[in-house]
Amino acid sequence: VRLVPNWPDYVFNKNYKLNTLAEVENYIKENKHLPGMPSAKEVEKNGVSLAAMMIKQTEKIEELTLYIITQQKQIDELKQKGEVQNKLLHMLAKQQLSQLKGKEKKAIMEMFEAVK
Repeated sequence: VRLVPNWPDYVFNKNYKLNTLAEVENYIKENKHLPGMPSAKEVEKNGVSLAAMMIKQTEKIEELTLYIITQQKQIDELKQKGEVQNKLLHMLAKQQLSQLKGKEKKAIMEMFEAVK
């Protein structure tokens, strides 16, 4: 085992330019392989250094981790917004229900409680 210089922890530096997923998608559509990775033709023609490939694969894993973290933050934010909207909707529905009477009100309240 030999230490390899330039291990891709640089991916976590603030000034690392992480492509947007749209940029990655466009690159893949155009080139049929990931950015920064050799194409199948290049590997067939030139071979591949296992150490260099390990570095590239680690770089891609670290980039994927950053994408996942970003997406999880977006999911959490959307969940929080959804919860706030649900509470507001619940409050508005209660206000509207307070104006109803009798069987109509009871039926709607039962449906409302069932989906709470």
